[in-house]
Amino acid sequence: MARVLPYLILAIAPLCWSGNIVLARGINHLISPVSLAFWRWTVAFLILLPFAWRYARNDWNVVSRQWKILLFLSLTGVTCFNTILYAAMHTTTAINGALIQTSMPAVIILISLIAFKESVTKKQLFGVTMCIFGAGFVVLRGDLTAFFKLDFAEGDILMMIAVVIYALYSAFLRQRPPIHPMSFLIYTFGIGVFGLLPLFIWQVSDSGPIVVNANILASILYVAVFPSI
Repeated sequence: MARVLPYLILAIAPLCWSGNIVLARGINHLISPVSLAFWRWTVAFLILLPFAWRYARNDWNVVSRQWKILLFLSLTGVTCFNTILYAAMHTTTAINGALIQTSMPAVIILISLIAFKESVTKKQLFGVTMCIFGAGFVVLRGDLTAFFKLDFAEGDILMMIAVVIYALYSAFLRQRPPIHPMSFLIYTFGIGVFGLLPLFIWQVSDSGPIVVNANILASILYVAVFPSI
């Protein structure tokens, strides 16, 4: 059992992330992308705060010196990625979203190659090519003429943008401040929420607050706990 446990734990993460996409697609008529992202990270921040507070306080001096990279990681990994992903789920399917998201490792390798001059093996280059080709095939819906007609599904394009943004986050994660993991989470969650706050206020003033019901509450709790924490 001890040997199997690490593999089981590794399998939980993609299951939670997949659930995030499926749920976002399922409730896209109940809550806007900005509202879902805002409440997701707000609830996640509040859940984590009691456990991370002392680490965050101890690491404040490091954070205050390296705030620029922390701001970048917060805006890409928290504020932008999931908000765009949730927006994509309004005009594409959960299957398409998940398939396009599988190209993320390839995009991470490309960004690492460009930004950090990392060497890439022939096998990695082949894998990158296949991932990008597969994502393009999904976006074009198997119709290569759609490329020349510029006939793309809006949601698929948004998913590609989301993938690039999260790949930037992942590639630059190596430069994160040398702080406790709990500190990193609570700071990025908090900064990410503040990044979403102006959009959230604008949306509420324009469209009014969301209608809260059991489905909305359960959905927010799921995305705040499983794919976030």
